[in-house]
Amino acid sequence: MAKNDYYTIVAKILVYLYRKYKGLTSDSEKIIPMSDDYPVEEKQLIETIGMMQEQNFIKGIIIRDWSDEIVTVGYDSLEITPQGIDYLRENSTIRKVCETLKEADQIWSLFM
Repeated sequence: MAKNDYYTIVAKILVYLYRKYKGLTSDSEKIIPMSDDYPVEEKQLIETIGMMQEQNFIKGIIIRDWSDEIVTVGYDSLEITPQGIDYLRENSTIRKVCETLKEADQIWSLFM
């Protein structure tokens, strides 16, 4: 899958947030649009985060305007939910993507 594919971005965000939950991230790790880890425009990243929130995979500061468009995301405030952890563990597409992510190696042993 491409680095900017929906499932790749979702997997990276969930892996990062799960690692953050477990205390396995460093201060330099952040969700930043158009970075090596998240090679998508901010608009696409915000849309993806909005979809993840609607599916209850994540929670955090996500501000919407009167028409329900996302205006801003507090990236540092994002947290994984129990549904997000379950999705990360059980979704076969996400698992396949995670098998290619070096940052996911550290968490797979926690699921065994």
